[in-house]
Amino acid sequence: LYKQIPEYNKLSHGSALVDIGTQTTRIAFLLNGQLHLIRTIQKGLETVAEHINKDIQMPHDEIMKTLKEYGVKHPTNEEYSQAANKHMVNLLHDIQFTLNSFSLQLNLYKGISKILFVVSGSVVNGLMSFSSNLLQIPCELFSCAKLLNTVAVKNKIKKKISDWSIYIYS
Repeated sequence: LYKQIPEYNKLSHGSALVDIGTQTTRIAFLLNGQLHLIRTIQKGLETVAEHINKDIQMPHDEIMKTLKEYGVKHPTNEEYSQAANKHMVNLLHDIQFTLNSFSLQLNLYKGISKILFVVSGSVVNGLMSFSSNLLQIPCELFSCAKLLNTVAVKNKIKKKISDWSIYIYS
């Protein structure tokens, strides 16, 4: 599916598909459009929420709701913002460590051109810009709309869909 999207197929050098799940984060490393390495990290959004809960004793449901609504920076709760930032940075550093290891393993010195996140865009507000700023690599959501708008795919869905990310696993 990745190779069916012309924009992704043209990515030179390395790129990564990153799926941040509830308990795990899966990373697939592609070099010139070919899958080379994969890794699963035993951390996900639930892990981030658990660590935030340990730091500030905020209820789990409230943490998940706040991550979805505000991301890592809450406008009025500095304690939450510090804890969320700290633990989201830890998760992203684990992802970066894996990508650096993959680059070294493949003798890739040109760097990674793009990270495509395979998560619902509404899971953590501002995740793409936060990740791009921290990792210094362009990050974006894997686009189902780009896939379904290619000539190779016949789309029979009649209704207008504003958020294709719910179809990403389909």
